[in-house]
Amino acid sequence: MKLVKTDQKLTGYGKRVILEFQEGNKIYDIIINPDDLSSPNLGSDSFNVYNKQGQICGVCSFLSEKDAFQGTFDDKEFMFLKDEVIDFIYDENALYESRVIFAQYYRHRSECGGYQPVSLDVALEKITEAYNAEICNNKLLYPADLLKDYQIHALWHFCELKNLSSILKFGLISREKLKSNKISYSDISDPEIQKTRFENNYHKSAPLLFANSPPIVYRLQMDNKIENIVALEINPDILFINEIKVTDKNAGGKYEYNISDDLNEILPRIKWRLIQLQPDKAYQFNVGEEQPLRGAEVLVFGMIPPQFIKGVHVFSNITKYRVDDIAKESGRDVRVEKSMAKGGVKTENLFLEENG
Repeated sequence: MKLVKTDQKLTGYGKRVILEFQEGNKIYDIIINPDDLSSPNLGSDSFNVYNKQGQICGVCSFLSEKDAFQGTFDDKEFMFLKDEVIDFIYDENALYESRVIFAQYYRHRSECGGYQPVSLDVALEKITEAYNAEICNNKLLYPADLLKDYQIHALWHFCELKNLSSILKFGLISREKLKSNKISYSDISDPEIQKTRFENNYHKSAPLLFANSPPIVYRLQMDNKIENIVALEINPDILFINEIKVTDKNAGGKYEYNISDDLNEILPRIKWRLIQLQPDKAYQFNVGEEQPLRGAEVLVFGMIPPQFIKGVHVFSNITKYRVDDIAKESGRDVRVEKSMAKGGVKTENLFLEENG
């Protein structure tokens, strides 16, 4: 049987991909969950295929050595290349569900009618274009000076230096995506906090902080681990993409906190006087009742493309030299600054040009 057409529709069970095969004069419609097709690590597990009546009519599995799917449908054998449907899946609404796109799994039609690999940069540009379109549309829902009113000049993510090369290449990726794509990383977070976050499905999102000197940096400083920590400065426009949630406290504790995707509703709840402290003033609030309030965060579903990383901030000149080399190798246009102090990033002079 030969694949002649792909289509996608929304059913009572969610989005489904319809693959139209032809054998002689007969047409067979094979219906598959797009998640079964789009995961980069399909392994050898088989999954069911269905007919239009919703009945299981066969099975399908992925052949990694051929980069193709093979299965049976009503006792007939079929095969198709992963290339033949992956562009369809990602070019449609699934783009907004599967935020991670790797070069070898993103395809497009060439002028000659075939399928050719797209470079990773092109794939990430496509996601960034989608994000920017969302940002333009969603900004209209909020006051024009919303970010300025709350003095949100950047969002922040703190991580180990050894993670930086991967982040500048692929972007900030949720723990769930890191695990499913078998991407190794060094973890600086508290295991107990991560357990709570997992229970709330926050592992599906990439976390950002409003505070430039958050409690986690204070903890790392106390553990003498600050030298190898970098602070990623993220474009705050990421707040306006679809599928983000904002909390008014750290989302990993057992205490009560508010969470919302409506910026007008959640931003006034955040204790900005605690969030916007400089490192030399923040340390006294990194313990006690104020600590969770200083961890208000943004949860971005799936991933944040590397194009939204504006700068990398480090603690010492030695680390800066290493980061300069990593940034140069990545080809990303990011600013590298030695602006971290004990407790976080010094931002007093960082946004003077932006403030006019």
